[in-house]
Amino acid sequence: MVLNLIIGETMLAFGEALVPGEAMGLSRQYLLEMILGSHVAAPLLNTKRAKIASDQYEADFPLKLMQKDLQIATTTAYEKGVAIPAAGTAKEIYALAARHGLAEQDYSAIYSFLSQGQPADKWK
Repeated sequence: MVLNLIIGETMLAFGEALVPGEAMGLSRQYLLEMILGSHVAAPLLNTKRAKIASDQYEADFPLKLMQKDLQIATTTAYEKGVAIPAAGTAKEIYALAARHGLAEQDYSAIYSFLSQGQPADKWK
């Protein structure tokens, strides 16, 4: 649960970095190279690179299970009197993505959810 809390929030932050980068006219390929080649990228992000680059999200770990683990983490934190507000927000974003049809896709499909509605002509 503790590791999946980090993984879920990391993937969400990565997706949130890609979306405005693409909206500014940077290609997804460039962003993947630049971010994943930097010292700030968590190693786990490289394991999801191909899925994001190809928009193919066959599940290694389904998004619905990541949302469940984030739910468990936030419930446990509440029961222990600990505030983890970013996890609560992440949990709700994963839940929205699941309700929009991504529940059975890999949790990295959170990027696809975040990028919905972005102008396709910005993706080079």
